[in-house]
Amino acid sequence: MLFFPLGPDVIYEKDSDAPQWSLKDSELKEVMDCAWEALSPDSNEILNNLEALPLINGAGLPYRYCIDRVWEKTFVVDLPPEINLAKKDGKDEIECFICAAKTQLRNMQKHVGKHILLALRRFQDRSVKAGHEVGIDPCGWCGRDSCKTQLSSTSVRGKHKLSVTSNCPFHYNKMIYSRAAILSTGNSSTNVSVLCPLCPIGLNKQGTTFWKYNLIYHMATFHLTEAGELPRCPPSLLIQGHISQQEDVANGLNPMITKGWSEKNKFPDSDAIADLVKLEEAQLLKGAHRESRKRAPSEVSHISTASRRPSPTKVQRREH
Repeated sequence: MLFFPLGPDVIYEKDSDAPQWSLKDSELKEVMDCAWEALSPDSNEILNNLEALPLINGAGLPYRYCIDRVWEKTFVVDLPPEINLAKKDGKDEIECFICAAKTQLRNMQKHVGKHILLALRRFQDRSVKAGHEVGIDPCGWCGRDSCKTQLSSTSVRGKHKLSVTSNCPFHYNKMIYSRAAILSTGNSSTNVSVLCPLCPIGLNKQGTTFWKYNLIYHMATFHLTEAGELPRCPPSLLIQGHISQQEDVANGLNPMITKGWSEKNKFPDSDAIADLVKLEEAQLLKGAHRESRKRAPSEVSHISTASRRPSPTKVQRREH
């Protein structure tokens, strides 16, 4: 928690024995500006930082200032309206910003995911309406550039929990992350938000959030080496950011497009990712085995871990 100490003067109003605090308007504005900047208003962190602020009820708050003998309330800043945007219901029919097609909110992420994937592969998307296009760093909910989304990873009673906050009007707050991250018959897009392990930790003790399909953009924008090349990615990040050929096919793309894209961007193909998954599984099992040996008495026989091998999906979730 950040504190901003104030040095008020003590004054007494006419016909009153009760002391009151008095602050210079310029001093109060300066402190309020500092407090607002500390919340990282231009980053995705602003969403979680605002939620983390304590709610204080009291007759003395908010501070007030006097103009022409009228006392007005003083606020740090007028919050953008989309910060407190009312969430739509999952069954609400909404119009896609990219192609104008209507679909239910709960299916919009999958729908928009196809637009983003086609743009990523540089494949002509004939459904895009005139004058519109997928953003450069597109929001996974709506496909535009202006939205902020924050993924939070916490541990509750030993269980890993992921939650997503967003100011996008198409944010589906009842989305089940674990399902959205898996390619299936009913889910053709695994474009979910991801925490970057290379970015500095923010005030909310989380890394920067980016969308899976935007991995190359994020790395090129924030993590290029001095030679202007993409850095070596942690295996867990490569696994999380991998888009399989099956996913391309599910969105109407030729598998050869995936291969060409991977070669051009020096990104591991599906076979290499499968090897990384096996390596990650082996390391997790090795770590679990080491922990069990520390805790278990020597006379207790070891339980086989073969049946407890985590699936690739669980491995991904543990790597956040």
